[in-house]
Amino acid sequence: EHMRTSVLCLLFAAVFATELYPQPNFHRTIHPLDVYTNGFCLESGAPGTAQGVGSQQYVAVQPCRYGQIVSNWDGQKMTLGLGAIGGVAAAVVTVGDMQDIRQKYGLTSNINDQTAYLSIHFDEAKSKMVIVGKDATSSKMTFQDMITPDSAPLMTTKSGSVNFEPKAGFVYIGRLTPEPVSNSWEDTTLFFKLLVLEDGNGATDPEALEVRWDIFSVGSGVSIPTLPDDLCSSALSAAAGANTTGAVGVVMSILALMGVIAIPILFFIFRRRLIAFTSV
Repeated sequence: EHMRTSVLCLLFAAVFATELYPQPNFHRTIHPLDVYTNGFCLESGAPGTAQGVGSQQYVAVQPCRYGQIVSNWDGQKMTLGLGAIGGVAAAVVTVGDMQDIRQKYGLTSNINDQTAYLSIHFDEAKSKMVIVGKDATSSKMTFQDMITPDSAPLMTTKSGSVNFEPKAGFVYIGRLTPEPVSNSWEDTTLFFKLLVLEDGNGATDPEALEVRWDIFSVGSGVSIPTLPDDLCSSALSAAAGANTTGAVGVVMSILALMGVIAIPILFFIFRRRLIAFTSV
C-alpha cells in the first residue's frame, strides 16, 4: 500500500510539474548549412525541418506551428529571420546590450543583468511592455513601462520572415501574429525575448549562431510545452511532422511524454525490489 501511494505521488508530481514549470526558454545553436538545425520552432525549440513519414518519408516537412527562427548567410554576413512560415506575421525590435538597457532604464546597481533580462515581459492588464523598475528590490519587485522605441515597433507585424543582423550580447524582442496587424496588441500568438550569445559575423565562412529565447506571453488558445527544455525537446522532436501526418505525430508525442513520466516511477519500483532482494 505504501509503495502504491508513493508511485501515485510520483505520478501526480510529474503531471503537475508540467503546469507549474515556468514558460519555457530554449538554448540552441543554429547553423545555416545544416538542413536540420538552420532553423528551430519558436514555440517548442524543435528543429525547423523534419523528415516526413509514410508517403512523405523522403520529403522535408516543416513541423512548426506558430513560427520559426532561421539563419541565413549571404556570403558576407549572417542574419536571423523570425516567422519564416506561411500564415505567420512577425515583428522584432532591438533593445540593445545590457549596458544599453541599464542606461536607458536607469537601473540601479542592486539590479543585476539577469534580473533586468528576465523582467522584460508584456503586462496584459496594462497592455504594455514593461521592465524592472529603477529601484526595485527582490522583496519589492516593481516595473516601469518600456520606452516607445523598444515597444512601438512590436505593434505592427508583417507577413513573411522579418530579418535582422544579430549582435552578440544584444537582447531582441519578437512578436508573432497569425496575420499582419497594426497598432494593436490583439491577435498575438507568441511574445518572446531573444539573447544572442554568438553572432557568427566577422567570419569569411558561415559559422554557427548561438541564441537563447524565452517565451513570456502566448495568445488565447495557443498551446506550448511547459516542461523543462531538456525533458520536452525529445517529445517535441517525436511529434515533428504532426502538421502533415495528423494523428501519427500526436500519438508519438503522447508516447514520448508517457516515457518521461514513467522513468522515475520504474526506477522507484526497481529500487524497492532490489532493496527487498538484497535484504533476504
